[in-house]
Amino acid sequence: MAEVREMDAAVARRGDLHEAIRALVARSSTIETSARNVVEIDGYPSLRPVGSDVYAAWIPGTPYHHLVSIARHLRAAGMNPVPHIAARRLPDRSAADDFLARLVGEAGVTRALVLAGDSPTAAGPFASSVELLESGLLQAHGIRSVGVAGYPEGHRTLAAETLRRALDRKIEYAAANGLELFIVSQFCFDGQTVLDWLAALRARGVRLPVRVGVAGPATVRTLLAYGARCGIGNSLRAIGAQALSLTRIVARHGPERLVRRLAEGETGLGIAGLHLFPFGGFAQTAQWIDSVANGRFRPRRGGRRLRPRRSPDRRKGFMTHRDTPPFRADHVGSFLRPKALLDARERNAKGETDRKALREVEDRAIRDVVKFQEDLGLEAITDGEFRRTYFHVDFLEQLEGVEVRRGAMGKFHGAAGEVDFAPPVMHVVGKLRHAKPIQLEDFRFLKSVTKRMPKVTIPSPTMLHFRGGRQAISKEAYPDLEGFYADITACYREELRQLAEAGCRYVQLDDTNLAYLCDPQMREGAKQRGDDPDWLPHRYAGLINASIAGRPRDMTVCIHLCRGNFRSAWAAEGGYEPVAEALFGSMNVDGYFLEYDDARSGDFSPLRFVPKDKIVVLGLVSTKVGELESKDMLKRRIDEAAKFVPLEQLALSPQCGFSSTVHGNEIMRESQAAKLRLVIDTAREVWG
Repeated sequence: MAEVREMDAAVARRGDLHEAIRALVARSSTIETSARNVVEIDGYPSLRPVGSDVYAAWIPGTPYHHLVSIARHLRAAGMNPVPHIAARRLPDRSAADDFLARLVGEAGVTRALVLAGDSPTAAGPFASSVELLESGLLQAHGIRSVGVAGYPEGHRTLAAETLRRALDRKIEYAAANGLELFIVSQFCFDGQTVLDWLAALRARGVRLPVRVGVAGPATVRTLLAYGARCGIGNSLRAIGAQALSLTRIVARHGPERLVRRLAEGETGLGIAGLHLFPFGGFAQTAQWIDSVANGRFRPRRGGRRLRPRRSPDRRKGFMTHRDTPPFRADHVGSFLRPKALLDARERNAKGETDRKALREVEDRAIRDVVKFQEDLGLEAITDGEFRRTYFHVDFLEQLEGVEVRRGAMGKFHGAAGEVDFAPPVMHVVGKLRHAKPIQLEDFRFLKSVTKRMPKVTIPSPTMLHFRGGRQAISKEAYPDLEGFYADITACYREELRQLAEAGCRYVQLDDTNLAYLCDPQMREGAKQRGDDPDWLPHRYAGLINASIAGRPRDMTVCIHLCRGNFRSAWAAEGGYEPVAEALFGSMNVDGYFLEYDDARSGDFSPLRFVPKDKIVVLGLVSTKVGELESKDMLKRRIDEAAKFVPLEQLALSPQCGFSSTVHGNEIMRESQAAKLRLVIDTAREVWG
């Protein structure tokens, strides 16, 4: 009986701890964003309740009007913006006055986090946060709820006594001037360190509400990088030691141990809530908050960590055979153009036939290629991109405000040598507008000639930015890029809305840019155009997320990454590691078509970032060469990939289309069929 009572008591203790953890996270958890691009914010209402506080970081090197724009868009998205105001970055009192006036007037800001800032010297009259506080500017503009920083592990450069005196001075000023002060602490990885710091604060009479800074889920490597940058001490070393006990520093690490310790020891210490730093991405952090706050986790016996339960509205797993796209045996979409179609296009280009006559030839060719796909046994059916010259240009040039110009001559690389090619470059010469349907009639025709799943392929919205950069976007139409990103988002949303209403349920975004950002030379080119190649993948993920945010729940959207596919030649090389966290951790697509046909694409280790509800379609079969891969080799490669992502989350396809441009790859027409049969047969043997 004693053993039974002890077991009952243990269960009760675990239940109490479960509720304490849930209550701590649910109490009033806040999160911050460092969005460089306002379109990233469009997806926040699906991640956080309306009215949630979202702290907006002032990114180094950006002007204060950029932070005003971020705050304004947070307000428009239903969030309550709490901007970071870095005292040392303000050039003068007039700029500070204008900054605060715009935050209040344009974004409805009522609360702010006032920091000294990370600049070693002050740009203007405010050398510290206390000096800005004592200027009276905040309350002059009606901001009376003010956050200040706390440092559980101390400050990188300031002595503990200096920090104590500064906090006392802030408290004294706030009390005398009717300000509501609260503390937001720097993130820390050790719960006991935070509890000891809180106890010391309370022991000397500091009764301010405290939001405890917590690093959201991210890789250990990412946390180490941020910790070193922010001067985190002992607890950072603990994370480093943990990384050594893991087989890879790239393993995921969440705040579970810290939160558990806080829940166990917070009694009487007055924790107002948690403040999450989304180092692994806003979406992942917000989902972690939601899971724990709603009790979807289990405290592991022995107190090691929390295990979030999968949300009930997420897919419960995957059948061996997939009835929804992407399919186990899938394909990218384009096929070699038949001679009759090429001849018809040439006659039309010379003015010998009209558009109607060309479309009749296209329709016949598309009926034939649909039958070709169905006879092979493919479940996803495309029109072969038979109505296009280039996979991207024909779509993008139909947006109002876009002009196509010849690009600089470059070299593509192939097995037979180098190929000279000047890819067209899109220039934005005016305001972007979706003035007419683009793929709608093409989709309707495709749907009418197949009883299987019609798949629409369109270029990724990033294709309007990367190749030309800022220089290819009119500064008259778009003085800053925020308006450009917002307008391209609106164009894609309207196109997807029209396709959805017509019954389209499978869309593929073709994107070369994220793959190009894996290539050292391409990354250097981005730098020369004034872009940050480390940040662009995150910006592009935000753009894509915003562009597809309004799609129906039953519409599958996948992204295909390509390193160039022109006459069997390629433009870029490099593994997915530089873009992996943004691509897999932040992008809200349903699946990824990834090139993996040769060494140019690197190894499979970046797939460790793939979430459990996404499908990776391995492009192991080359469309660039006619030689047929062996089935055994494909199975070995699938097994290698399955070391990083479960087999049930994998599928198989060719690495790209057979004809991304009208020119086509240097392979025989019969090779298309042989390659696709190989994909289908291998998939059937692997997944059933």
